[in-house]
Amino acid sequence: MSDSQIIQRALDRERLARKQAESLLEEKSRQLFYANEELRSTASNLEKEATTLQMILQTAAEGIITFNAEGIIESSNPAADRIFDHVISTLIGTNVRDLLPASQEPLLKLEQDGHFWTSVDQAVAKRVMGKRRDDSVFEMELSGSRVEIEDRLLYTWIIRDITKRVTLERQLANAQKMESVGQLAAGVAHEINTPIQFIADNLYFLDNGLSSWSKLCDQLKALVSACKLGQETGVLCEEIEKSIDSSGLEFLKQEIPEAIRQSAEGANRVADIIRAMKTFSHPGERSKNPTDLNALIENTLTVSRNEWKYHAKLETQMATNLPKVPCHQAELGQSILNLIINGSHAIKESFEEDENTKGILRVATQLENGSIEIRISDNGPGIPAELCEKIFEPFFTTKPVGIGSGQGLSIVFSVITEKHGGSIEIENDPEWSTTFLIRLPLE
Repeated sequence: MSDSQIIQRALDRERLARKQAESLLEEKSRQLFYANEELRSTASNLEKEATTLQMILQTAAEGIITFNAEGIIESSNPAADRIFDHVISTLIGTNVRDLLPASQEPLLKLEQDGHFWTSVDQAVAKRVMGKRRDDSVFEMELSGSRVEIEDRLLYTWIIRDITKRVTLERQLANAQKMESVGQLAAGVAHEINTPIQFIADNLYFLDNGLSSWSKLCDQLKALVSACKLGQETGVLCEEIEKSIDSSGLEFLKQEIPEAIRQSAEGANRVADIIRAMKTFSHPGERSKNPTDLNALIENTLTVSRNEWKYHAKLETQMATNLPKVPCHQAELGQSILNLIINGSHAIKESFEEDENTKGILRVATQLENGSIEIRISDNGPGIPAELCEKIFEPFFTTKPVGIGSGQGLSIVFSVITEKHGGSIEIENDPEWSTTFLIRLPLE
């Protein structure tokens, strides 16, 4: 092969290598271009997402704050600043402890993770108390989460001020309570009328009996004077004997103490009814107070007696070892009243065709595993199994239109679970058609 051929082949190889290099460079340039475009698009999307997220945080109605394991707030949105009455962004750098009253200290035990979750499925909002900058307290809903970022824990609280909602709930509960009081008024009047009537009858009897005794006393006084003066007393003695016979002295001696005892019992009965009504209709307190649950239930049974006494026998099994439980007395009393009236109506419906047979309404209390249990049972027709899951839903009722509003059991559920941190369920009990089981924590 000649030198020129060798040189030509080398030039061809060089041209091919250069062409391949140019093609590879072009391909790499194209890949780099697409990569840059993708990065630019990703950066743009991230910027849009960041802007959108920032706008969402800035305009969210709920307060959102994040803080580290030491409780130092690292970020807050305007709603959080507004809820706690702080100037925008002044929450950052402060301790989350400053946002809670002393009673909410358990929320700050971060090492227990009792109020923080790594899954949103578990982040259920809880009602707690918050503290504003001027140290005033308010009720709020709080849900928390925890996430690990770069080997450190970051906590998030989502906060909703429910002051207005609580006010509306209290107004609704008071309105329903007043409605219940109005419905019970006729029955209470009837309950008061019975002892007042036999008190009046006994007073009429005492008036007549004392008139006879007054006449006899005058005659005895005249006899004493005659004896002192040495006068004839035979006629006076005959008159006194006739007065004793006509007045029925022996009968009066037996019946007057009994009439007085009955009148005292009637007066006490009226006082009990009025005291129960006064306790029941007393406006609710904003904070929980230690309450004797047995006494609260007895008052409620007294107020509602006319609702159940004609078609139900009452059985009570009150535990004697119950400690006082912190609760909103008026709202809890209203809830128990709703359940008692529901049980009474169920019994009336079941036994209305047999006037000679009464159903049974039972109320029982006991201390069990650090909670107080209240059972309200009746042997009425019962609640169908398919309705048990809906029974506490707002506006759900099994009563005819115009009779049930569907709000009673919904309010009962809210009072027991949300305001008292307890539970209410329909218990399966073969001896009873329906049993509502309420559990109230002692703390």
